[in-house]
Amino acid sequence: ESSAVHGIYDADVANEPTFRRVSKDLFNFLEGCDLGGYNILKFDIPMLKREFSRAGLDFTTEGRRIVDSFNLYTLMEPRNLSGAYRYFCGKDLKNAHSAAADTLASFEIFESEVEKYSKYTADQLPEGMDKFPETLDELHRFCLSNQTAIDPEGRFRWKNNEAVIAFGKKAGTPLRPLAADDPGFLRWIINADFSPETKKIASDALKGVFPVKEN
Repeated sequence: ESSAVHGIYDADVANEPTFRRVSKDLFNFLEGCDLGGYNILKFDIPMLKREFSRAGLDFTTEGRRIVDSFNLYTLMEPRNLSGAYRYFCGKDLKNAHSAAADTLASFEIFESEVEKYSKYTADQLPEGMDKFPETLDELHRFCLSNQTAIDPEGRFRWKNNEAVIAFGKKAGTPLRPLAADDPGFLRWIINADFSPETKKIASDALKGVFPVKEN
């Protein structure tokens, strides 16, 4: 999946040195450096710490100044109703969190979103789209297109349009073959402290009934 994003495949790096081999040089190169990037606090820095640790090196952010442009973005453009109302409607939301004000603001935001994104050309839209959804059915499918959780707890998720286990030692295992090969795991879910929706998926799978993703 990651290769599809960054375009680097195993064959491309087959003859390249491992991180462990270059870790000391990189560790020394970064010594005393401040760090900057997009979403580095949640991704890049934890990854570096983990990989350096595997190489026996203690990489720390202590004493370093860190500038994360994603954090700046979220701090300055909060992803809440008031922030969305200001961005799409150009107004400050009055009486925020009152039912009437929030409902009206949500509708105004939706109208502004449709007006804005309906004008987008294919190269401005997400990959694979040639126009912004126009009907309620199309909007429904698009709104759910990035939602992978099948149950409220996210114990089952969609992967390539197939239900898979999303936790524990079975994470990533497709549900259908699991039901045949290891039904005990699903029986454990049914008897454990999971939500009724999660248990129902497990119970149905034992009966040969599996989730079907809407297209």
